[in-house]
Amino acid sequence: MRRAESAAPINAIANHPSVRRYIGFLELGNVDFAPVIAGPGVLALISEGGAAIFVPCGDDSLEAHVMFLPHVRGAQVERVCRAMFDWLFANTPCREVIGPCPIRNRAVVALATRLGMKRRGIVSPPVPMSPFVLFSMTRADWKR
Repeated sequence: MRRAESAAPINAIANHPSVRRYIGFLELGNVDFAPVIAGPGVLALISEGGAAIFVPCGDDSLEAHVMFLPHVRGAQVERVCRAMFDWLFANTPCREVIGPCPIRNRAVVALATRLGMKRRGIVSPPVPMSPFVLFSMTRADWKR
């Protein structure tokens, strides 16, 4: 697990055909996360076959956006996500991570549950996208 110094490795994962379709807005073509990770307080982490972007969303809270290449699945994804939580809570003042999970993506919802994240509710975005289940993990809950 390490900080991403540029958007290139994140873009490579995000624009992989098996990943890109889950990001949405396909009509826009390839995505470029450079402007996002250049934002104030944004943290980007990369690991073998995976990436996460954490965007500030309140006092000491970060919203997580995680993506993995198709060869990274199951227990390996769970290990990487646990390493991301370990890294975040050890190296930042973050007290809560919020994870919006597309309600139709059963694998992601199941992963959030296995990680011990708490379900906070369902959000329907004002754009033509599927609703999201909001999950969260606090620093206090992670230490348990």
